[in-house]
Amino acid sequence: REEHLTIPYKAIREGVVNSLTHRSYKEAGGSVGIAIYDDRVEIENPGTFPPNWDAEKMKSEHESKPQNPLLANALYKRKVLESWGRGIGLMMSECRKAGLPEPEYRIWSDSVTLIFKCEVTNRPSTDQAPTKHRPSTDQVFALVKILNERELSVKEIMEALEL
Repeated sequence: REEHLTIPYKAIREGVVNSLTHRSYKEAGGSVGIAIYDDRVEIENPGTFPPNWDAEKMKSEHESKPQNPLLANALYKRKVLESWGRGIGLMMSECRKAGLPEPEYRIWSDSVTLIFKCEVTNRPSTDQAPTKHRPSTDQVFALVKILNERELSVKEIMEALEL
């Protein structure tokens, strides 16, 4: 089957690679966080932009100043990074092609969050198989009512539920 992602694969991939390359590894226990919501994907990165850089400068042509040049160089040699300093332009271009707004940045004192927005769709990403059996919600409520803060064996539960 062929997957068609709402947010382009190249944009998400570039966002993750950028977050790993530009994150701060100085603080122990920090990590890149990826949160997926119905209307957006957020990639949070411990670290900051270089001094005096903001989101607008990042969107214009600029030199690359990775916080981790050795890691950036290794990713470049492995062809994970296509080119230094062009990641944000690539993400913006991919989003435009897909009819999505440009990615946004929220800049905090010790982290940066990249946000890809998309329209909310009520349709699941893949067609669901028809349900053979009725939903189990009623059965779960019955089970909770029977247990009512007491312990029962499997046999006792089955008898109580008339199964």
